[in-house]
Amino acid sequence: LDVGSNKPTAEERRRCPTHLVDWLEPDEACTAGLWAQEALRVIDDIHGRGKTPIVVGGSCMYIDWLVHGEPDAARSDPEVQ
Repeated sequence: LDVGSNKPTAEERRRCPTHLVDWLEPDEACTAGLWAQEALRVIDDIHGRGKTPIVVGGSCMYIDWLVHGEPDAARSDPEVQ
């Protein structure tokens, strides 16, 4: 299922490697923490190849988790979600 707004086209992704676009199926849960963990893995891989990663797009909350780590806040109640 091809879901997302303003994401790079398939042609753009062929010209410039893009990560974490369409990486999960729609029925798979994703949290900011899971995304940040995977983003750090991808960033480490890119650095390991001598390249410089560029992080763009997405939600500010996800970027905050990536840059600052897990916030010091109580977890949400799953029954309320």
